[in-house]
Amino acid sequence: METLVAIILVIIMIIYDSNLVETFKKKIENFSNPTNNELNLNLTLPEKNPLIINTNKVWIFSRTEYSSRKWTNNVNEKQPIPEIEELCIATIFKHMPSYNIQIVNVNNIEKLIPEYADILSLCNSFYLYYNLIKYAILNKYGGIWIPSNYILTKPLSCIDKCNHDKLITFSKNNNQLVDNYGLSDDIICCKRDNLIVKEMLCFIKRQLNSFQNELIFKKQVNKYFNTILNRYKHHHTDQQQLMLGNKYITVSDLFSNEIDVELINHAIVDSHMEEIRHNHKYSFLLHLSKKNILESNMLIAKILKWSLYN
Repeated sequence: METLVAIILVIIMIIYDSNLVETFKKKIENFSNPTNNELNLNLTLPEKNPLIINTNKVWIFSRTEYSSRKWTNNVNEKQPIPEIEELCIATIFKHMPSYNIQIVNVNNIEKLIPEYADILSLCNSFYLYYNLIKYAILNKYGGIWIPSNYILTKPLSCIDKCNHDKLITFSKNNNQLVDNYGLSDDIICCKRDNLIVKEMLCFIKRQLNSFQNELIFKKQVNKYFNTILNRYKHHHTDQQQLMLGNKYITVSDLFSNEIDVELINHAIVDSHMEEIRHNHKYSFLLHLSKKNILESNMLIAKILKWSLYN
C-alpha cells in the first residue's frame, strides 16, 4: 500500500513539473509574440551591475509597492503593480525596441543612485522624492524618462536632438492638472551631465528643508523647470501628446465608449493613473485583468490595442 501511494505521489509531481515547464514556455512565447494578450513584464535590474552599457536608455518609473514609504497611511502594506499599468509599460517596450529599458521603483533606487540614499531620506513627500530620483538618474546616466502611466502609440520623435546636448520635452502642460502654461517635464530626454538637469537637481536639494507640501500644491518643480528653459534655451520641444480637438484627453474621455480610436495621431497618451487611483468612479480599472481591459470598449482599451497590436 505504501509503495502504491509513493508511486501516485511521484506521478503527481511529474505532472505538476510538466505544467510548470509548459507555463514557463508560454511566458517566453508571449514575450516574443506582441499579438498575445499575455504580456511578460518580468523586468528587473541585474543583481551585480545595475549600470547601463547601452547609450540609448529609457527609464520607466513605477510606483510599485509605493505604500511602503513613510508618507503613506499603510506603512507595511505592499501594493503590486496593477495590470493596467503593466499594459502601459508594455506599449513603451513595443515602440522603443532598440533601447535599453529599465524599470525604476523603490526597490532598486539604491542600486542606481546609492550616493543619494541620505538625501532621499530627507524627503517627506512623494512629490519631492520622485523628482529627486528622476533628475539624479538623468544627471548620472542620461536617457529618456517616462512615467509608467503613459501609453506610447508609436515611437517618440526628435530624440536625436538629444545628441546635440539639448534637453527634449514632448508636450505642453495640461492646464487642467498643472497651473502653469509652460512645458511638461513628465517625459524628458537628455544626455548625462545636462546643464538644465544639473540645475534642477540643485533646486530640489535646496527644497529639502522647506515646507514640502507647499511645493506639491504649487507644482514648484515644474515651474522652476520652465524658468530654466527660458534662461538656457538649450532645449527642444515637440508636441506629441494626444489631444481631442484643442483639449487634452481627460479621465472621463478614457472611460468613454463613444470616442473613435482613429483620432489618435500623436505618440503619447496620459492614462491619468493617479486620478484613477483616487477616484472611486474609475478605480475599478486598477482591479481588472489585462484580458478584461483589452476586451472592453473603453477608449483607453482601444488606445492600448491600437498601440500593442498594430
